Amino acid sequence: MGGDGGTLNTSRNEQQRMRRGLFSSGVNSKEEQEIQAASERWQTCALSKSNLQNPVVMCGKGNLYNKTAVLEYLLDPETHSLPEISSLRSVIPVHLHDLDETSGIWRCPITLHVANGSRRFLVNRGCGCVLSLAAIEQLLSHTGSSEKRSIESRDTCEVCQRLLETTLPSWELFPEPEIQTQQFKSFQELIQKSKSKKRKKVHSETEP
Repeated sequence: MGGDGGTLNTSRNEQQRMRRGLFSSGVNSKEEQEIQAASERWQTCALSKSNLQNPVVMCGKGNLYNKTAVLEYLLDPETHSLPEISSLRSVIPVHLHDLDETSGIWRCPITLHVANGSRRFLVNRGCGCVLSLAAIEQLLSHTGSSEKRSIESRDTCEVCQRLLETTLPSWELFPEPEIQTQQFKSFQELIQKSKSKKRKKVHSETEP
């Protein structure tokens, strides 16, 4: 990869050229347009369409947002048109490795693959770190155990070493429609449980 970071810089430059549609032919083919659109979805805020900038959050459907854009959206009732965002409870913080805020480009902290739609990425429950599925599977295959482990069997995050919510599956960014529907349903159920727990706590604290 080189000690001077040349390879990483080259990857960023290539990604930026792709996003701007600066291809050698001068005319974007359908395939090139699809690649560009996929890259932009992974590197821009789903609300403001601007480059991703910290802090970044994710909704139950697996879309990414700049938190500032979510706050602005919630402060203006007339703009409320997204069922996946009704309050700050509707999003969770995520940690994107090596996020370049000038381009929105970020990558897997293990493989260093750029997130551009060509690979699946999961969000660890409990810490919010984002890793590629390939990286997690690679790490699980090198545990030294002869028994094959599942993704949910991990107890600590490979990046920050925080404990994970092992009883719950990881969230996926931009999942396939079928997975997205189930994930959004699970996300909404967790929100309702959280609200119910808070109401019970308030009620118990106000009782004489």
